[in-house]
Amino acid sequence: MITVAMLMLNVSSCKAQKETGHVAGSGVETLSLPAFDAIENESAVVLHFKQGSPQSVRIRQADNWRLKASVSGRTLRLDTEDAYRNVNQKKAIDVWVTAPSLKSLGNNGSLRVDMGALKSGDLTIKNDGAMNMHAGKLDVGTLVCENNGSLKYGMSVKADRIELKNDGALKDTVAAECPDVSVVNHGSLKTEFTVSAGNIFNLDNYGALNCDIKATCKTVSVKNNGQMQGDMTLRATTMKYSNDGAGAQKIDFTGDDMNIVNNGSAKIDLRVDCKTLCAESAGVSKLNISGTADDTRFNSGGISKIDSSKLNQF
Repeated sequence: MITVAMLMLNVSSCKAQKETGHVAGSGVETLSLPAFDAIENESAVVLHFKQGSPQSVRIRQADNWRLKASVSGRTLRLDTEDAYRNVNQKKAIDVWVTAPSLKSLGNNGSLRVDMGALKSGDLTIKNDGAMNMHAGKLDVGTLVCENNGSLKYGMSVKADRIELKNDGALKDTVAAECPDVSVVNHGSLKTEFTVSAGNIFNLDNYGALNCDIKATCKTVSVKNNGQMQGDMTLRATTMKYSNDGAGAQKIDFTGDDMNIVNNGSAKIDLRVDCKTLCAESAGVSKLNISGTADDTRFNSGGISKIDSSKLNQF
């Protein structure tokens, strides 16, 4: 009878574990939480996010510290339990999240994100800590990314509008299908950015920018007031480029109208295939122009130089 009773107890225990979602011996906890569509991290976390239903949150706690998860409003908050705040958190805690939608992702701690494909409305990503993010295809309305910390990410995006604002250290790789893109950098930005199906692409740099940009759109506007270097391959109806900073840039433009004003100390190599080219250069800058243009207008001053000897060499 004792043996039978023990057997029934073991079967009951296994059934209970299966129903609650706990994995025996793995240290994984399954939590029952109210609905949320935003995530905010204040701790050291590896976040595995998947869009789907039903909603679920699972945590594998560390050996020497614990993470607490709670929902405030519609935001899932991840934070260190009070009793462990002075513990050295050498190992990040894994958190698996499944939710029907995600509108906001914020980080004030240390966060690594592995995200699958996401189709949603607007999405805001804000980082004030250290964050590394890899995402599948994002299909959203407006994507806003604000970085004030250290951020690295790679993603493929289909969106109505993309707003990227960097005041920290950012390294990104982005492939975007989007009609309206705005990039503003006041920090340190290293970017590989490819955009298609575009209407407007605006890039304003006031910091240190290293770029590899490929854009196909109607209008391109680039303003540099900081340190800028890299390559840009642009296909557009109209492009306006204004430089009052420094650096070394290579620009390949194909389209109708190209207007470039270079008043800084940059060295710019410009290759064009366009109808109209207007170029002004002043300060201590150097502008080298090659390719073809039907109508050209040049103006240089100071000790600057415009070299157009390789333009319209048929």
